[in-house]
Amino acid sequence: MENVQGKRQLQKVATREHIIETAMLVYLAQGFSTPTNIIAQEAGVAHGTIFVHFPTRENLLFHALERFADNIGEKLHGLSVSNSDMEVLIRAHIEIVGENEAFYKNLIREISSLPLDTRSLLVFLNSIASHHFSIALQRGIEDGKLKKLSVHMAYNTWLGLIHYYLQNSEFFSPNGESVIERYKDELVNSYIDLLKK
Repeated sequence: MENVQGKRQLQKVATREHIIETAMLVYLAQGFSTPTNIIAQEAGVAHGTIFVHFPTRENLLFHALERFADNIGEKLHGLSVSNSDMEVLIRAHIEIVGENEAFYKNLIREISSLPLDTRSLLVFLNSIASHHFSIALQRGIEDGKLKKLSVHMAYNTWLGLIHYYLQNSEFFSPNGESVIERYKDELVNSYIDLLKK
């Protein structure tokens, strides 16, 4: 009996993970307002199965975005621990955004329509990035390579630049290619030039 319960629990965990992963892919392709019946269909589960694991659509959205935030947070943390160079950190940050470009673009476009706890995840994600950014900026200032700037203005300028290009990607990349891939070197180089002494 104990073995059967263990197998059921493993299956339940696997189904939950599969639903989260599928939801992330669907949100990537169709946006965050996609109904749960579409996610269930894509996951190959009954619609009611979604609600066995997630009591509401908002709860599923929260868990999918939490996974996204955790993945990016781990990458950023690893970068700032191993690197003290601002340009290396900025280049790595834009690579992470580029790897998740469509998901991130949907997130910033739809942020005002998302539930409050879900919006808080984006604030948390930006807090993580800002913390690591501040470490690299402080090191650059102490080494005499970067201007003495406030962290929040320097970070928000970088973030605003990325968001502007993502939100206007149809203008910057009319053929549908990745706007990050197309402009990342120019964005990084121009931004670092603004920071240098």
